[in-house]
Amino acid sequence: MRQRPDAYLGRNSYGLDERIRHLKQLCSGTYAGYTVIARAEDANAHPRKIADYREDAVYAIDGLETTEDGAIVAVLSSLANGDLFQHSQQHKATAEGEFPDAAAHEVGVSTGNFAMKLSMIREWLIEVAKRKGIVTYCELMDTFGLHFFLLYSTMYKLGHQCVDAGEPVITTLIRTWYRTALLK
Repeated sequence: MRQRPDAYLGRNSYGLDERIRHLKQLCSGTYAGYTVIARAEDANAHPRKIADYREDAVYAIDGLETTEDGAIVAVLSSLANGDLFQHSQQHKATAEGEFPDAAAHEVGVSTGNFAMKLSMIREWLIEVAKRKGIVTYCELMDTFGLHFFLLYSTMYKLGHQCVDAGEPVITTLIRTWYRTALLK
């Protein structure tokens, strides 16, 4: 997570701050952590697409370790069976020492910082318009770390900002995959 900032290909990771916050919480030893393991269709693609994962497999994170190159890796135990809430009452992750300084890697834009993200999405869509391009809902969600309900709120607010300012509604550049395929 922290070893290769170049892996973001010049783009900010809009979920990175949240991942750093989660790792800090796990390092504190007062939280339980869990993960699923997904396999990418192409590990070198950007953005990656999930090929598959086990829906029935949730692994407990026993601890976090820092490798020689500064990467933080999770040490997993067996599957977490049963009710995860009950499991989390007994299981806490541990870490080697203090969490490393992550300030240099934080980008200041997370799902929780909606106002800042909204202006960045607006600028991004303006650049798409200048290229006379279009984007899909999935591209927007992946690029800015949005979930469905935040996507709806984003489009609503951006659309109204454009109308209020007497500008073209830039959210019309966002298309479903099907419509995008037909337009090409």
